[in-house]
Amino acid sequence: MATGKFGVGVIGCGTVGGGVVKLLVEEAENLRRKTGVAVELCKAADIDPAKRKSTGLAAERLTENAQEILDDPAIPRGGRGHRRRQGGLLPCGGGADRGQARGHGQQGTHRQERA
Repeated sequence: MATGKFGVGVIGCGTVGGGVVKLLVEEAENLRRKTGVAVELCKAADIDPAKRKSTGLAAERLTENAQEILDDPAIPRGGRGHRRRQGGLLPCGGGADRGQARGHGQQGTHRQERA
């Protein structure tokens, strides 16, 4: 069984991200017991102060600046397809992590038909 610590940052504290935060906090001991790895929620970010507050996390673990999560050495990150032995970045919720905020919806959905 693996041992160690797994640092996680959550960007977005809405419906999905807030749920992930809740699960990581409430199930931390269960995850450690089952996997042998201590999953630590290092920081959560959201631009909406109400959503940050709704997580119930201590103020020092919350930020409005997602860059703080990206720069946190306790939360290693890698590109797609890279496996990490410890830590990771977990983007959750919203359209930004699915490309929607940048206009990368499904191909063809924004095209007008020509007669």
